[in-house]
Amino acid sequence: MGAPYVIMGDVAGRIPGPFLIQALDDNADGLADSEVWDKVAENVAKEIDGALGKRYSVPFSNPLPAFVSRAAELIAVDLIYKRRGEAKNPFSEEVSSVRKEMESISKGEEPLDPEQSRAKPSASVISEPSRTTGSSI
Repeated sequence: MGAPYVIMGDVAGRIPGPFLIQALDDNADGLADSEVWDKVAENVAKEIDGALGKRYSVPFSNPLPAFVSRAAELIAVDLIYKRRGEAKNPFSEEVSSVRKEMESISKGEEPLDPEQSRAKPSASVISEPSRTTGSSI
């Protein structure tokens, strides 16, 4: 597997520190367990690769597409809240939205990179067959 799609520092800005530590501290030593975080990051990558791998070559490499970075961060936050058993996840609507967007991207309904949709075509479309004159070819 390549570089992780999300690191703990990415979610630390969204989740209060004490909650993040409690959610990732399985041995009750007051510190987030690195193997627990690694599993969260692995599950994030599996979810993203599973969805976007239908259309794109995965795993993605650095620099990650902006959508992949945003999705990874939100999915990690969601997994942490679920892991902690919290019914009230303040990010649930945002996570649901990013998962729907990920599905649309995997179906080709939306581009992975929004700049792609704004790019002008590099060639014009030919709408009529070519016509030749004369009898020699």
